[in-house]
Amino acid sequence: MADAVRAAGAILPLLPLADLVARGSVLTKTCTPFKSFTSFWHALRQSDIAAPLPTSNLSPPDRWPVGNGLDWLKSRAAMNRGWNLGAAHVHASEAAAHDRLDAFLGRITAGYSARRDRPAESDATSGLSDALAVGKISARPIRHRGLAAQDHGRGRVEDFLRELAWREFSRDLFHIAPGMGRAYWRREWTHFPWLGERRGLAAGPHGKMFATGRMHNRVRMIAASFLVKHLLIDWRVGLDWFARACPIGRRPAMQ
Repeated sequence: MADAVRAAGAILPLLPLADLVARGSVLTKTCTPFKSFTSFWHALRQSDIAAPLPTSNLSPPDRWPVGNGLDWLKSRAAMNRGWNLGAAHVHASEAAAHDRLDAFLGRITAGYSARRDRPAESDATSGLSDALAVGKISARPIRHRGLAAQDHGRGRVEDFLRELAWREFSRDLFHIAPGMGRAYWRREWTHFPWLGERRGLAAGPHGKMFATGRMHNRVRMIAASFLVKHLLIDWRVGLDWFARACPIGRRPAMQ
């Protein structure tokens, strides 16, 4: 595509992805990808992570296209999941994501690493997974402002940045093994005798997830573990279930 653009006499500025570093760039000493998060995390901390790009160079269009807004009749019909409930969880703006980050960094404490695993403590996590997934905020501003907060003695920001690194690690795994979303990472599991799908086992959390678009990370892990290890249901059934209930939850996110 870049060659075609140049041949046409146009300029195509290519900007980095919304990650901390380019995917596949954090490697072992033998130039192979990491398969362990802890090793990846230590290497990432030593990587040259660029500062966020300034937004002042971005000029808005002279005229924005006409939109239907959030309260849109066709959107209500398409959701069919209780619009009035779901609308309370919609914060569709970049400013809202940055406000959420500021609020979180203002309240983070030394107990974050323990509190983030307690679903009942709704203020213990950043709640930025959906904002990251749809591009309302990117990883670099989060890291940049997190480090600034850490310099001012705010809580255990390092533990929070470690969660951001989990997102990078997951994306790196999909970069080196793009078929991992449907195929087995370890081939010896290919012919495991799963028991098949059992419908309606998690109707309660399913409904809440449909309405809010998110599920707490710890609850998501417990649900996946119960599905696979206790019910012996193929993990891809769970993957599809999460994708239907919470499209941004297809891959691991941060807290």
